[in-house]
Amino acid sequence: MTLSRLDADWSPLAGGDRVVAVDAAAVSFGFVPQVGLPALLGCDLTVDPVWGDPVVAVDGHQATTVPGVFAAGEVTGVIGAAGGAAEGALAGLAASHALGAIDTATLRERGRQHRRARARYRDLAEALGAMYVRPGGWVSWLTDDSVVCRCEEVTYATVRHAIGELDATDLRSVKLTTRCGMGRCQGRMCGDAVTGIVARHAATPPSDIGALSTPTVLVPVPLRRLAALVDQAGGPVTSPEPARADDEEHPHAADR
Repeated sequence: MTLSRLDADWSPLAGGDRVVAVDAAAVSFGFVPQVGLPALLGCDLTVDPVWGDPVVAVDGHQATTVPGVFAAGEVTGVIGAAGGAAEGALAGLAASHALGAIDTATLRERGRQHRRARARYRDLAEALGAMYVRPGGWVSWLTDDSVVCRCEEVTYATVRHAIGELDATDLRSVKLTTRCGMGRCQGRMCGDAVTGIVARHAATPPSDIGALSTPTVLVPVPLRRLAALVDQAGGPVTSPEPARADDEEHPHAADR
């Protein structure tokens, strides 16, 4: 394994390489918000100021840009479970206020401690982000044969060709021209890498290039369960086949 010294943009510095013999290497860049469902609902996205990933845009009450839709937790920015719980409480209070169940005074009073908790955990997230910053220079590490999407075996050369030669400068276009995100994981594994590559080459913020996967099937359903809804004569079956333990064997089969 080769270890390299990097500059502030994460581009390798000349003469800074060191080779270490290892049996295996485990690498993690942290959590990546999965914004497919909010994007499907039409919620605007923005850039997480800490980690640089696309996240759902919300106001101080966790309300999205879609009326009646509130968001909390990692989709609005990674701040940990406790911070996400504080956001969830604020979203619940705001939803109750929107429905007329509580008045404005109650909204403010009951949300005070949750707002303080949210601010505290956001400060923690900013501190962690400063320690573990991930600039876009990592794209320069890739070679043409680097596999970007393992499900569909799409290489970096294929993605770069789509961006430069086919003018695929948003994630939907890249998906259609390269098949990135069309495999079993539906972009859950490669989505962050593809987003970083497209944003880097297109010189566009991640929030402006869409989402690689917007789940049209919110709850995966095995095809045999759909088929069981119609009998051999074409009429409806009143009692569809119940879920089976092995329904999870191919959990995303209906996503494609």
